[in-house]
Amino acid sequence: MPAVPIVFESSESEQPAAALDLRLPEHPLPAGRGPMERRSALADPHLNRLNLSFQDRSVGGTMQRMVKAGICKDLRNALTSGIGDTAVVVNTMKQHGCRV
Repeated sequence: MPAVPIVFESSESEQPAAALDLRLPEHPLPAGRGPMERRSALADPHLNRLNLSFQDRSVGGTMQRMVKAGICKDLRNALTSGIGDTAVVVNTMKQHGCRV
């Protein structure tokens, strides 16, 4: 038996498809700023929300914190006992990041 194609007649209510318009808009897009523009850190309000501090928990990081704690302890003792110049001790504490 040969295959007989089935032909459907289109109804009169069908309309031809409209042409697809692929043109870009002539007005600029509302992006605010260009993607290649630099932003200042102060202009971004989300940066104030992200306050992170990282600590190195490895053996080397622990040893560095112990050495810093010993230096700060010696400098605080020198500050309270009056050994040396106070301004020099305070500046050294600031350099090492010790609490004054």
